[in-house]
Amino acid sequence: MSRRVRRASLIGIAVALLAVAGNVARAQSAGRLRAEGIRLYNEGRYREALPLLDQSLELMPRDIEGHIKRGSIYLRLNQPERALPDFDAALRTNPFLASPYVNRGIALVMLGRDDAALADFRRGLSFYPSRLFRLDRVGSADAHCGIGQVLQRKGRYEEAVAEYNQAIQLNPADPNVFLGRGMAYASLDLNDRALEDFGAALRLDPSHSRALANRADLYLRNERYELALADLDRALQSTPGYAYALRLRAAAYSRNGKDHLALADLDQAVEIEPKNAGAFKDRGGVLVRMGRYESAIQDLDEALRIDPRLAKAYQNRGAAYNSLGQFERAALDLKEAVRIDPKNAGAFTNLGLAHFGLGEFAQSVTDLSEAIRLAPGNALLHYNRAGAFARLGMVDDAIRDYDEAIRLAPRFVEAYVGLARVLDNQGQRSKAIEGYNMALRLGPLDAGLYCDRGNAKRAEGDWSGAIDDFTLALQINPRHSEAYVSRGWSLFISGREGGDADARLYLDLNPDGGAYTPYMALLGHFAARRAGKQAEASAFVAESSPGTVAKVWPAPLFRYLRGEIPAEVMLDSAHNEGAVTEARVFLGLDLLLSGKPEQAIELLLWVRDHGANRFVARDLARESLKRIELDPAAGRP
Repeated sequence: MSRRVRRASLIGIAVALLAVAGNVARAQSAGRLRAEGIRLYNEGRYREALPLLDQSLELMPRDIEGHIKRGSIYLRLNQPERALPDFDAALRTNPFLASPYVNRGIALVMLGRDDAALADFRRGLSFYPSRLFRLDRVGSADAHCGIGQVLQRKGRYEEAVAEYNQAIQLNPADPNVFLGRGMAYASLDLNDRALEDFGAALRLDPSHSRALANRADLYLRNERYELALADLDRALQSTPGYAYALRLRAAAYSRNGKDHLALADLDQAVEIEPKNAGAFKDRGGVLVRMGRYESAIQDLDEALRIDPRLAKAYQNRGAAYNSLGQFERAALDLKEAVRIDPKNAGAFTNLGLAHFGLGEFAQSVTDLSEAIRLAPGNALLHYNRAGAFARLGMVDDAIRDYDEAIRLAPRFVEAYVGLARVLDNQGQRSKAIEGYNMALRLGPLDAGLYCDRGNAKRAEGDWSGAIDDFTLALQINPRHSEAYVSRGWSLFISGREGGDADARLYLDLNPDGGAYTPYMALLGHFAARRAGKQAEASAFVAESSPGTVAKVWPAPLFRYLRGEIPAEVMLDSAHNEGAVTEARVFLGLDLLLSGKPEQAIELLLWVRDHGANRFVARDLARESLKRIELDPAAGRP
């Protein structure tokens, strides 16, 4: 061998030795990184383990365990899309291992790819050679648990329970299998069994935030709000920023009337999960309850942009549109809600309210009847349907629904009021007054209810009782305009003083004009005249009609009282039954106060016997005639 050849051979050997040494060094380095990464993984220090496993897998890309560990870390960090390549790499290296299939199934479940996940879980089970060894039993349990989760999401709850049962037999130390079975039981409305399983999961892991949240959800469904809040506080202490728990706690707060606290939790949930349609839907619902309808609609628009099939978002947006009086838009949303979820009683309820707002009372009854079929124990539904029946003139049906609402909720003030008003309109005023009495015992600070009862007493001829009720209404709300109208006319019709003072208070409260302005000016005029206050009486008439069209009723009546036109012209200007009645009664009153009782009596008798049924006109004629009859100097009808 020549010297040159020998030298080349020696160089080649040296290079080979250096390469081997380098490979050995890299292998040793990779081994150290891998060992340290797995140690940290086993200690639960996943974020610290991740960069070490990244480096070791760069050096040893066919390391199956390294890929499985790194994929598992990504699952724990809620990054399933990054976990999939690691499980795929492990299976490329060895397609006959069970664990990567099971873990890949978990990642696919998290990504919503249920059918692919189900195939992976079943394939993983087929590769476990034995269930005698602990690792095989744990892995098999995970596969059964995964299958149970997929079946549960498909609504196949009984089958899911069977899978969880197998998982529990294989690995009864895993709280997640009890959690899964508890969720399946809850979906089957087997609440006691669900609570037992959530309790079992929490005995194994007292800080298991998902078990706490799901138990709280069950408590919420059964209106056990304090227990729900306690579990949710624990869940959020264990896992700060847990969006699902924040949403559930917001629901508990909202149902307890603490919408400001609910909104704060939902603001956090939306910030944590900006692509979660449910978080926007929930916040929109709270904003609806707070009366912030425009903001609610923005949130619900976003929820439906993310998930166009979210029935509850359509329902909440429909409720917002109802509250804004946009009934056509509400009906469109609510029809979509019931199309997606035909068992949604709340959506049918709001659809019934939308049709009520549109004046489509028969359709409202149909919608609310379906809501009652779905939720038969809901008093509010019977109350709402009663209102629709009343508008259709179906009085007996309305009364039955109000009675049922009261039976279901004996302290339901609005139901007593609704029943009383229907009875009042039917002329059953003693029964109506009983209803108002009950409502006022339950809600004594409602000025409107005192007005309603006062009007019922007035119609029964109990003027003193009526005036007392109108006075109580004004003590509660001194700006209640209609109470001044009712009390003022009641005082005047029953022959008492003070009608002109109520007229002045009403006009001062409504300087730009109110619904009753012309008639309160008439009240002020006649009450002042009867009290001998002529200047004040003239002032009421003088200031009554600036800008009023001269020929539009009751402007001709004011022109007559100011002396601008004769009585015949004023009477000829009344062109409908109501105006004719008013023209005759006020002319009769004017003649009576002018010392002409004989002419007044003829007009008042006509109004009493033939006039339109308006309480001021008919009652004024009736009570005036009674006083004339009692006063021989005034003549007799």
